[in-house]
Amino acid sequence: MNHTPTCHLNPNGHNLVVVTVFHGIASHFYKRVASWIMAIMIMNIGIVLLIHGNMFDTNLSYTFMGRIAEEHTWAYGCLGVGLLRLTGLVVNGGFKNFRWSAHMRSIGSGLSCLIWLQIAIGFMVAPQTGLGMAIYPFLLILDAYNSYVAAQEAGADAKVLIDEKECGKALERLKITPRNGDLRKDG
Repeated sequence: MNHTPTCHLNPNGHNLVVVTVFHGIASHFYKRVASWIMAIMIMNIGIVLLIHGNMFDTNLSYTFMGRIAEEHTWAYGCLGVGLLRLTGLVVNGGFKNFRWSAHMRSIGSGLSCLIWLQIAIGFMVAPQTGLGMAIYPFLLILDAYNSYVAAQEAGADAKVLIDEKECGKALERLKITPRNGDLRKDG
C-alpha cells in the first residue's frame, strides 16, 4: 500500500493542504491508533485538571502529584505533551519531507510515560488505591511501547538519510567514463 499522500488540487490548481493532510493521517491511522488514543487521553487529563481545579485537594490518589507541581502545571504539561504528540501524528503522513515526526512521537510518548508513572505512584501510595492501579500502569506500558516503536522509526529514517548522503558522496567520487561504461575512481 502506498502511504505517500497524493497532491489534490482545487479548481484554481492549488494544493488542498487539508485534503492532503487528511489522506496522510488516514494512510497511517491504522498503524498508530494506540498513539492517537493515548495522545487524546493525555490531553483530556489536562482538560479535566483545568476544569476540576481542585482534584489534588479532594482525591488522595493525586496528593503525590501535588507534591511535585501544582495542578494547573500538570494540566498545562498534559496539554503540551498531548499537543506535541498530535502534531507529530498529523505531520507524520501529511508532510512527506518533515523528518522529525517519529522523534516527536517518541519524545511525546516518553513524556506521557512520566505522567502515567506519577499517576500510578499516586494510586500506589494512596491509603485506598482504587481502580487506578488497574489502569495507569498499563497506560504506562502502552506508551513505553509507543515510544519504542517511534524511536525505531526515527532510527530507520536517520539511517536512510545517512545512506542517501553517503550514496551521494560516493557517486561524486566515482565517474563513468564514456568508453565501455566502466566505473573509475577519481584520483
